[in-house]
Amino acid sequence: MSYPIYTDTSCKVITAAFSIITLALAVMPFIDPSAPWGIYLAVTLLLLVYLISYLLRPNSYTIDENKLAIQSAMSRKEYAIENIGSVHLLPKHALHNSYRALGIGGLFSYRGTINIKNWGNVMSYARGFKDNIIILTLKSGERLLLSPEDESSFYQAISQKIAV
Repeated sequence: MSYPIYTDTSCKVITAAFSIITLALAVMPFIDPSAPWGIYLAVTLLLLVYLISYLLRPNSYTIDENKLAIQSAMSRKEYAIENIGSVHLLPKHALHNSYRALGIGGLFSYRGTINIKNWGNVMSYARGFKDNIIILTLKSGERLLLSPEDESSFYQAISQKIAV
């Protein structure tokens, strides 16, 4: 079963703002041909960040008989159900006092390592945070943060799979 990923307003606003700034910088050399060469470098780097962020954003979560898959345009991460130790449904405010250690912070998604108080480092595959978040703890100790559109349905499905 495939589960769409929830996208929150702040992710949309950050993406729109970054897009506008990048577009404004990209047209500047055409408006003023005497623009410094550094603007070309800046635009190239911004476009590269934009492209990579878009390609890495998670598109859906899929739960089948023996695995959980996290699909993005660039890759597909798969986790065997037998390797999932526990699943937790936490309120969104559990993210208070957390910080992004490494990753994308709102440009198309929240992807990367987030340090959450009382949970430690968690790998985030989310595009926003609705009312609740889901944290999966793998038997290896790795933790995943997921934010499906329908948290309760996803939580029930993954809980049933790991209980078997």
